[in-house]
Amino acid sequence: MIGYVKKTLGVAPVKLNEFLSNKNDAILDGSDKSMMNFAKEELGYNHNKGLDFVGRFNGKYIIGEAKFLTDFGGHQNAQFNDAISTVEAKKVNAVKIAILDGVLFIKGNNKMYKAITETYKNYNIMSALVLREFLYQPKQHAIPGIKQYRRPCVCYRWRQGDHHLQGNR
Repeated sequence: MIGYVKKTLGVAPVKLNEFLSNKNDAILDGSDKSMMNFAKEELGYNHNKGLDFVGRFNGKYIIGEAKFLTDFGGHQNAQFNDAISTVEAKKVNAVKIAILDGVLFIKGNNKMYKAITETYKNYNIMSALVLREFLYQPKQHAIPGIKQYRRPCVCYRWRQGDHHLQGNR
C-alpha cells in the first residue's frame, strides 16, 4: 500500500517522528486515532472523530476525511456528514479537506449533490482523482493562514451537465 501511495501522491507515508523531524512534503502514516491525536495536539483539531489524512505540502498542514458513498440516504448521509464536519471544524491550524467519491457527484435532486454544489460549494471538497493536483498547487496560489487553500483551477466540482471533473477556470 505504501508504494501505491508514493506513486499516486508523490511521497510515501512516514511515521510520526520522521514527520515531525523536518518540514518536507509528507503524509503521516498512522491510524485514524493517531492522526486525530496529532491534529489535536499540534493543530488545534477539536473533534472526537479520527482522520483519514494528515499531510504537509508547500509548508501547510492538511487534514481530511475520505468517504466513498455508494448510495443515497440513511447511512450514506451520515458518512457524508462526517466528512463535512471535518471541513467545518473551527480554529484548526490546517487546511481541511473532504475527499469524497461516489454517487454524490451524480447530478440530481438529491441531498448530497445539492450540498456540494450549493451549501458547501466553497469548501475543499474533492474527488480522490484530483487530490494530488490539490496537494501540489504552487505556493503562490495558497492563501496565507488557515483560510481556504484555493487556486481557481484546482477548486474542482462536478460540472453540471457534463460527466467529467473540471476546474473552475
